[in-house]
Amino acid sequence: MRTTVWKDHHSGWSPESRVGWWTVSLAGLALGGTLGLAVAFALGMEPADSFSDSWLLTGYGIALLASAAASVVTGALALVRHHDRSWVVVTATVAGTLITLLTLQQVAEGVGLLTS
Repeated sequence: MRTTVWKDHHSGWSPESRVGWWTVSLAGLALGGTLGLAVAFALGMEPADSFSDSWLLTGYGIALLASAAASVVTGALALVRHHDRSWVVVTATVAGTLITLLTLQQVAEGVGLLTS
């Protein structure tokens, strides 16, 4: 007689894999960095039109983009390969995707690809 072992993949809050924890950490870093940058621009610390003139802001933006993109990749790995279905991992993957798209849209605007 064969029995099938069912592994319970519940949709809990806590990540179930190490890759899931990486997803949450990277997305949190990207989200916190994006909010920090928005607050800095709102307080007038650096004019928003000088993004390409400042190496500090350019490096900060690249780090945010890398963190957000890495959270998307690790989130996809956690969801597909490790079957990590926790709400935090799913939310972090969606947040990383949105931050990546937002950052790429800002870069495209700055370069002039979206102007007609």
